This record gives sequence, structure tokens and C-alpha cells, in this order.
Amino acid sequence: DVLPPLHVQPLRGQDRGQGGMYHKCSHRCDYRMCKACYEQALSRHYVLEPSTEAFPAGLGPFSLHRSALRKRELKPYDVVKRRPVNVFEGGTYALDASFLSRSKSLRGIKQVLNTNGLLQVCPAGFFPEVKGPGQCLSVLLSPAAFVNLPEPNRRAMSVPEGPGILVAWMYPLQLEWDVLAGDLDRVGDGSADWSLLTVGGFVYMREREPAEKDRPQTVEVLCANSVAYSPRGVINFSAAQPWQASWTEKFKKAGRFQKVTAQRWAAAGARYVAWVRPEESLVEPRSLHGGLAFLFHDLEEPDSGQDRMFEIVTALGGGYGPGGVAPGGSMALVPPQLQRSAFAFSLAGDPGLRPPALVARTGARFLQAASEARWALVGHLLGEWPHLANEIDESGQTVLHKCAALRLPGGHTSTNLLTMLHDAGASIELKDAAGSTPYDLGDQIFKAMVCHIWGLIPDLFAEPDLWFDCWDKNSDGVLGPSELIPALAAAYRVGDLGRQWIETYVHTHYSEIAPGARLTKDIMLGDKGLLHLLQSSEEFISLRDQEELGASKMPAIFHTEGRKKPTSFDKKQVEAFSSRVESLKTHHGWVPGKPPPANARPLEVRAPFAG
Repeated sequence: DVLPPLHVQPLRGQDRGQGGMYHKCSHRCDYRMCKACYEQALSRHYVLEPSTEAFPAGLGPFSLHRSALRKRELKPYDVVKRRPVNVFEGGTYALDASFLSRSKSLRGIKQVLNTNGLLQVCPAGFFPEVKGPGQCLSVLLSPAAFVNLPEPNRRAMSVPEGPGILVAWMYPLQLEWDVLAGDLDRVGDGSADWSLLTVGGFVYMREREPAEKDRPQTVEVLCANSVAYSPRGVINFSAAQPWQASWTEKFKKAGRFQKVTAQRWAAAGARYVAWVRPEESLVEPRSLHGGLAFLFHDLEEPDSGQDRMFEIVTALGGGYGPGGVAPGGSMALVPPQLQRSAFAFSLAGDPGLRPPALVARTGARFLQAASEARWALVGHLLGEWPHLANEIDESGQTVLHKCAALRLPGGHTSTNLLTMLHDAGASIELKDAAGSTPYDLGDQIFKAMVCHIWGLIPDLFAEPDLWFDCWDKNSDGVLGPSELIPALAAAYRVGDLGRQWIETYVHTHYSEIAPGARLTKDIMLGDKGLLHLLQSSEEFISLRDQEELGASKMPAIFHTEGRKKPTSFDKKQVEAFSSRVESLKTHHGWVPGKPPPANARPLEVRAPFAG
């Protein structure tokens, strides 16, 4: 009853709420793995829940921002091929170049496009408001589909009222922004118009008359909304759903995968994006309300197993609600109290092109979001602006200081955020104005996560609990000899000679420091446990200093006062004996510290020596 796996693991019951849960399956697994769930999905009997994970595990939420696009400025007409476009098939639309005069940044784009011959000449009367021949820009739209969202979602997303409303995704301009940037005074101003052209957005239209044999289709474009990231956005998505290679081939043939232009997605490895329209016929089961699919490889490369789709979820988040999107300028499109929540996507590869004022403003908002424990927003900004990892405020604190002081919520959110900070080069040792590092300010949970992600080793005597957990590699609550030897060697920072001494000591005394051959945390931290021994033992206290003096000064494993020093012959004998013991251990599976075999006999050896 199991379909061929598509690089996805079945979801467990406790994973409910992460998206992709199908309520009629008692196993609560993914429909692309389970035949029973697959059949239910075909019948639309499934439940998708919004995900709050950061990309690429999740997507969004998105806020919507009404662009200044006017009616009759966008036409489903291919100017190059001089033929109308069927909106249900998608293709190249003609955008009136007057749209590019609405802001300073757009006027810069228009000038660059005109200079590079990327604007087409339109015949007289093509756009009613333009007298004589005009200019237009070719933009790509996905196949349109009828909006099938519930009424509350339609109101929240400001979908035009009335029956027969169609929605299509307008892909971003596929331009070499890094090449053209030298001709632009600035890149981006956060406006809805700019985002629509550089990241994409939703175009809404109404079909006036369907196509007939002797009459072309008549469609009226109503408006266009760009998207921005907002933790309180009105569009929520499911967790990442597996994407099949066979679907990729169908979308490729239709020209529906276009290059990713948003820095947040590109930084996570996404290469191409496609809009999956509501009731999409090229995927099975069909996506009910549509979504976005991402490829993490070039179009000619094989599926890497990372491709995924995010379906729109009808559950509303803490968004703007009805009337939250209104005509106007950039941040005037959302209620004032939520203006600080929405961030326009930045162009991939353009950090050096961003205006200095925007860089400074974003840095301040990044630290403010961290101060308010708005971790989802912090993660999004960090993905687009990785240099902010070591941005400091007036008290000298970075976002890592704030993560430590404000206590992260735990779970995937904490791990993902700290991993992003580590990958972005955040310093765990940077001190604030009070002389505290993030590690100093954190609790035990924070310190444990930092030690794991940064590869740090807790101090044996200052944080023995964390030290034990750090070296308990298999998390069984016991430090065996193979774990204790490197742990002590790292704690005392010894070289090869010191490590040999510790190895001999542990193998010889493990049964004494670990009753029952199990060194648990309680035993180690007990009154007469290993920690007490290490703090009071002269041999271990002097070990680090003597390491630098060589073998002649290494502490003795046994007290051998009054006996002769070992000769070179003795050393060769011991080396031969050690080699033989190692061979026997390997052959018979003997483990140091464990009870000996029943037929073992005590063996008297000469007095041992350090090393």
C-alpha cells in the first residue's frame, strides 16, 4: 500500500501542525507516501496547516501590497509575435512603459531598459491612454485560474469582488541585475511597483468574453499585488511538500520555471521558481488553492531531491484582515501599526548595490526585531542581509547577545536561527559594553546549543553538566572509555604524549571511577566521583604543565617510588605487549572497562610507566 518514496519521510503523529497532514489516515503520514492518503487527497479530503518554519523548510507568510498598475496598462498580447495570449495558457503580456515612470527607481530601470533595447514599440492606440505609438515591456505571466479561495481569505487578500475573477502569477523580469546595476543610481526603494517587477506578484483579471471560433478572448486586467515577507502576513503556506521530477519536465516544457531573483530564496540554494495555479492539472493530486514550487538545481540537471512545493493554506494568520491592502505608496499599503512587520524582498546578489540609508535602516530594524524577540523576522532579514550577524547596537550587543538574554523559544526555530547566525559568521566571543559575551548571558539550554553548533567545548570544571552532555556522543547517559579519553585530553589540552598517558590511565582505572563500568553524570558529579578526583588529583592538576616538559616529567599512573626506572628494553617489551593486547581486543571483541571473559586469568605485569 505504499507508493514509491519521493525523498520524504512519513510524518509522525506529534508532527501535526507542520503541514501535509491528512486527517483520514490513522498513521498521519504524507499522501505522497501512503496509498490511503493519496486516494483521500484525490478526493480533496485532506487538511493543510500553515508552517512557521523558515525557508526552505517553510515559506512566508506574505503580506500583499497593491501596485500602481492601472486598468488597461497590462494586456495579454505578445508584441514580438504580434498575437494575443490565451490567459489560461499563460505567456508574454505587454506592460505599458508609462508604468515605469511611477517612482525614481522605476524610472532608472526604464532608462536602462531603453538604453539596452529591451523596450518594444507598440502600435498607435494599443494602450488607450497613450496617443500615437508607445513603448511597452514584455512580462511573463503564468496560466490564469479562477480564484477559489474562501470569502474571508479573498477579503483579507483584497481580491477584487465579483464572480469570474482570475489570478495569475507575474514572474520577475529575468534581467542580469548585476550587469545593469552600474547604470542605476540605486537599486530598489521597497515600493510595491519595484517588488512586482523584481520579485513577482499576483495579477487579478476578469474574463469578459471567452474565446470563440471567430472571436478572441476578452480579458480585463484589474490590479496587481506584490508580495513581501511579514510574520503577520495574510498568505500562509504549508510546510515543504515533495515535488516530483515528472512535474518539473511538464513545467519546463511550458516555460513556467523562471530564475529566482529574491536573495532570501537564492541564499538557501533555490534556483528556479514556478507558480502552481489553483486546481493545477500538471500535478497530481492537484493543488487546491495554488502555491509556489522551487527547484534547487539548474533546469538541465537531474533532480537533487531538494525540490519542493509550498501550497497556499486558507487558515488566516495574524494578518491585516479585510481592507488591509489599499492603493497608495509602499508602506501606506498596510495599517500603520503593522508597517514595521513587512519587508520587501531584496534582489539576489545585490548587497553592494543597496543604498547606504537602506542598509543603516535595515540594520536598526534587525536589532530592534531581536530586542522584541521577533525571531521569525530576524531569521528572514538575516537570510537576505547576512552581514547583520555581527551588527551591534549602542550597548555593543549583537543579535546573539539578545538571543542569549531573551531566551529563544526552543525547537527548530532556535536551532535554525543559531545555525544561520553561525553560517553568517556571528562571533560567539564578541563582548558587549559590559564585557559579556553571548555565551556568558545564556542559560544552560542556550549554551548547549551554541556548543553544538559552534563546535565549542564547555569548561569541565565551570560547566561539568554541559561538558558531560557534549562528550556523550551517543546520548546514552554514560561516558565510556572511548568518549572519556578524548574528553579529558581536550579538557587538559594535551598533545599526543599526554593523550597516551590519559588513555593508559582511563583503561587502568575505569572500573574504579565508574562502578559497574558505567560512568554516568550522577557518578561523575558525586562527592567522590571523577570530578572530585580531577580537582584533587596532583597528577591531573600538574598534567598540563608537565606535558610541555616531555616524557621524563609525565605523572606516574601508579606510585612506583623506590623502583628502578624502566630501561629501553623494558619499553620495547611493553610496546610489544601493548600491540599484542590490541590485536587480542580486536580479535575477541574485548572492551576496556567491561567485565572480562569467564575464562580470563589474572596476569601479573611489570610496574607500568607513563605513556
